[in-house]
Amino acid sequence: MGAYNVVSPSAMQAGQPEDISVVLANFQAIATVLNGGIDNSNISVAAAIAASKLAGYPADSTKILLGDGTWNTLVTGPGAPVTALPGSPTDKMQVIFTDSTTTPTYWWLMQYSSALGYWINLGGHGWLQAVGSGSYPSVTVPRAGDYMCQIGGRALAVGAGGTTTADMSVTAGGVTLNAYCGQGGGQNNTDYSSCYDSGRMNGLTTSQVLTTAGANMPGGAYIRIQPVKMT
Repeated sequence: MGAYNVVSPSAMQAGQPEDISVVLANFQAIATVLNGGIDNSNISVAAAIAASKLAGYPADSTKILLGDGTWNTLVTGPGAPVTALPGSPTDKMQVIFTDSTTTPTYWWLMQYSSALGYWINLGGHGWLQAVGSGSYPSVTVPRAGDYMCQIGGRALAVGAGGTTTADMSVTAGGVTLNAYCGQGGGQNNTDYSSCYDSGRMNGLTTSQVLTTAGANMPGGAYIRIQPVKMT
C-alpha cells in the first residue's frame, strides 16, 4: 500500500457541515500510509534522496552497500605491481607481488584476509630457477609463508646398454623432496630421462634459501616455488 485516495469526496461539500465519520475515515487512511504504508510509489523519481539517510550509512568511501543490506569494504583492483606487501592491509585488499617492477621473475596476485590474518595467493606463475649440466639450483624465499615447491632434472645414459641413475633433493618446512630417475641407454644413442618431485613446505621464513643437491643430472635441474599463503 502506498497511495492515498480521498474517502467519500462527494460527502464533503464546501459550505456544508461535514459528517465526522467521513473526516475520520480520511484521517485513518492517511495514517495507514504514513505509519508503515509508504512504498516506492510514494517517492518521486526526481526526489534525489541523499544516500546518508539510508540506515547504517557509514560515511566511509571505502564501504559499499551489499545485496543483503550490509555495508562492507569496497574491493578494488590490485593496481600496479609492488615489491613489498602493505604493512597495514585491510580485509580483501589485493596486490600484485613481484621481485621487480621492471624485470620481474615472478608475480603473484595476493589477497589479504582479516579473518585468517594472512595473504592468500589467488594466481600467478611459479618462480623457476634452472641450471645446466653439473649444477644444482637454489632459490631464496621472498616472504615468510607456506609454499608449493617442485624440483626436477634429467639423467643421461650413453650408448647401447648404457645406464645411469640420478637424483636431487631439497629439505625445508619439515618436508624432503627427492627426484630420482634411472635411465637405460638405447642402441648406439644418447637417452635422457626426466624426473621430478613436488610438495608443500609450511612455515618458511623470509630470505630462507632452498638449496638442492644431487648427482648425475647432466641434462640440467630446476627448482620452482609458488606461495600458498604469505604472513
